[in-house]
Amino acid sequence: MKILHHVKPRILEYCIIIVIFVLPPIFSHAGPDFSGEKNIPSFLPFGALVFYAAVAVFLYFRTERRSDILGIFEPFSFKRILSLVYKIIVCYCALLASALFWNYAAKLSGKTELPPFMFPQSVDKRFLLCASAIVLASYEEMLFRFFLPERGLALIKSIAAAYKKSEPPVAAVIAAELIPIVLFALAHRYLGLYAVCNALCAAVILRFALYKKLHIAVLCAVH
Repeated sequence: MKILHHVKPRILEYCIIIVIFVLPPIFSHAGPDFSGEKNIPSFLPFGALVFYAAVAVFLYFRTERRSDILGIFEPFSFKRILSLVYKIIVCYCALLASALFWNYAAKLSGKTELPPFMFPQSVDKRFLLCASAIVLASYEEMLFRFFLPERGLALIKSIAAAYKKSEPPVAAVIAAELIPIVLFALAHRYLGLYAVCNALCAAVILRFALYKKLHIAVLCAVH
């Protein structure tokens, strides 16, 4: 079928992105549970920042149904702004509650406790640290919350349409949603079990927030 010939390159792109950007962190060396050994936060060199920022932009433009999901054509109003602020607060509180719960669980286990946060002293390292946080959060949101699930859903719908089915199989839709969530959690495996559990909860919260029409840029900021 012609439509399946059109779908094959998109399936290949989906698989290549998983292999290049998702699988390497999953097979990284596991460190202490929930926190690293160093109390000084790491940051990316400038070249890596540019690379990950470019990848985030690429993933955004390769994602189907951007305007429908983001609601960018909806007119702004005071009521909509209040609704947006309320959703942001709820999303942030849910993420914070998850992080505190799993950190407390890790502490009870006696395996780890978050080290004190030491902010870099030099201006250039502070800039790189802040820029790294922004770029990596945006990259992860574009990859795990936006591109992978939406591309998976689009592929399933295209294949269902090729076989004259009005709706794609429910199991396939669930798989398209669960695969990025599980991959995101496993990508934090090198941080330990409790970090994986926290990432799993965060992935569900953030994906649900996108369904509630929170702008992907807002999710990047909340992340």
